[in-house]
Order: sequence, then structure tokens, then C-alpha cells
Amino acid sequence: MDYLFEKEIYIFGIKRAGMHAIRIWLSEQREPKNSDLYFQNNTHFTLTYRRYAHRNRTLKSKLDSLSERRWQKPKFYINIIESADLLDIKRKLEDREYDLNVHKKEILLTYNIKKFSKEIYNIIVIRNPFHHLASNIAQHRLQLEESGISAWSDRHIAFFRERWIQYAKEFLGITNYLPAKCCILYDKWFSSIKYRQKISQQLNLTFNDAGLNLVTSMGSSFDQKNFHKHAQEMNVLGRWKQLQSKDRILYSQIINNEMIGLWELIQGLNGNK
Repeated sequence: MDYLFEKEIYIFGIKRAGMHAIRIWLSEQREPKNSDLYFQNNTHFTLTYRRYAHRNRTLKSKLDSLSERRWQKPKFYINIIESADLLDIKRKLEDREYDLNVHKKEILLTYNIKKFSKEIYNIIVIRNPFHHLASNIAQHRLQLEESGISAWSDRHIAFFRERWIQYAKEFLGITNYLPAKCCILYDKWFSSIKYRQKISQQLNLTFNDAGLNLVTSMGSSFDQKNFHKHAQEMNVLGRWKQLQSKDRILYSQIINNEMIGLWELIQGLNGNK
């Protein structure tokens, strides 16, 4: 076998940017339809930086469990990495002794495969900062109501600005930390079939929208799983209007002129102005 995976796809974005919706949409475009899908969430890249591959063998152990029959099918590998520092990602990608790179080498030797994947793509997802922040605030409030504990603290909300700016600059090409980069503006992906067709073409996929209306198991910050199989009916492009007035105060504290300027550049780049 020349390669293990047909496509190796990493999706980078800030929490609640829509990466999981895009992941489902991509997964439904794999061919053949019964080919294996291997999905990991927040694996490897967000681990504490270290150079000891023996501490994490998740990928290899799961691959070992596949049967010989399934090994004969082309495979789709998708890894979602949330809110990671892109400069740190660049360093890890270039470090031959970093965990993921060592795992790949071991797998190639173990299974006598020439390449880990036939094609590799690094997708960066950006979202309108007003709607994106609204989804994070809503998730924060929902967690408080359900359990009294929220993983999205005020400190994390403040962190949102720093990361959004970094991802916006990468999206615009001001920085270029990620090789083989595919940029997706979530808002336009949600609303434009022509834009989705363009992305499929860029990723060398046969386009279909079968996964567009599916909602992930985690659900929406505002609607949870109420719109499963009807995701296009969600008010994704009007989230900031759904916030309570007390929550909107955070906007003046977090969204600054630099963010607004970068967002205007992104809109112009994608023909939204």
C-alpha cells in the first residue's frame, strides 16, 4: 500500500467557530461512501509540548485495531484543533521528534506504507467576530444554568480577542504559519452554495451538501440539537442580536478596532462589502 489515508485534514479554529459543522459536511463527501473515517478532536497539537512519543500512542493503538479487510479501503483522517496558538503549531509541525510526527514514522514502518496520506490539508476557519463571540457567551451562560460550572470563564472570553486576531491574520495571509492552507469563512460557508462548491474543489472532493443540515452531538450554543437535520434554519448569521443586553456589554470590552479592521479586510476579500 502506498498510503494509509486518502486525505489527511486538520481543521484549526477558535471554539464555536463552526469547525464541527464543517467536519460533518466534509465527511459526507468522502468516496466511496463506505470508506473509513478516522476522526480525532483536539488531539496531539493541544497537548503540552513534549518530545516523548511513548506518552501518547492513541493513533497507533486505534489503527492496530482495524481489521485487514478495512485496511484495504481508502480512509479519511480529520483532526480538529481548537483555539491553539498557530505559532506553536508551526513549531510542532517542523519538529521531527514531536509526538504526531514520530507516530507517523512508526506507523509507516509497522505497516510497510510509503506515505501517511495521499493528500494533506490544513483548514483554518474564521467567523464574524460579533456572532462568534455571541456563541461563546451563550455557551458560557448555558453551562452556568445547567451545572453552575462553566468551562468558558471571563478569562477565556478575554482570551478570545487575542486568538481571533491571530487567526484572522493567518486567514488573510499576513502570517503564513500553516502549509497547504485552505481558508474557510464560516459565515459564507453557511450561506453560499457556490462558496461551498469552491471549497470542495479546492480540497479535491466531489461536492455534495448531504452533511450541511446535520447538527453535531455537542449542539449549538443557542439551539442545542433542536435543529438536527434542519441546521440551515438556525439563525447563525444573527447571533449577536439574540444576546441579552447585559451580555452585549462584553463587546465593548473585547472587540477592538484591530478586530474590526481585520474583519473588514476579510469581508472585502470574500466579496461581502
